[in-house]
Amino acid sequence: MLTTRVVYIRNFQAVALSVDAKPSREDESKRIRDAGGFVINNRVMGELAVSRAFGDSEFKKGIQSIIGQDELMKGDENDGEKNWDQPLVIAEPEIQMVTVNESDQFVLLACDGLYDVFTNDEIVSFVLVQLREHGDTQRCCQVWRLMCLNSCENYACVLPICVIVLYILFLLPLYMLYIESYQ
Repeated sequence: MLTTRVVYIRNFQAVALSVDAKPSREDESKRIRDAGGFVINNRVMGELAVSRAFGDSEFKKGIQSIIGQDELMKGDENDGEKNWDQPLVIAEPEIQMVTVNESDQFVLLACDGLYDVFTNDEIVSFVLVQLREHGDTQRCCQVWRLMCLNSCENYACVLPICVIVLYILFLLPLYMLYIESYQ
């Protein structure tokens, strides 16, 4: 299951609007451990590389459902602090809101695997160059995908590539209509 990172471009600078849902994050690792699971090799139960996802239904069950009540009774006395019914992987999003203004250029949504290879600034620089050259967001994403396929030794690190570029100039009027409708 892929997760997505969102980067907002304000004054031609990358501003991260999301934090990757990785089990290696201290807060996510603690939540998984508190539910009775573990993180090894930066993976939930040594298998799943994301800690928040819509799919992965086996990880949505609590440890109690996975291994059964009888097996839980055999644990040590320190396990009483764990919440065995909580899922190891959750689908609850982390939400951050920003106010759109004239200094905003675009929003970039891309699968987190892309950011395992490239930094926010590298991706934003590439998109800015492409948009200056031809102004076509779809073409920009296609060129980015081809560049990744041709230059990355580990194809699995960027496949499947999902990149979406949304122009703020297009979104700003929609945002203003939304605001006006609730006033």
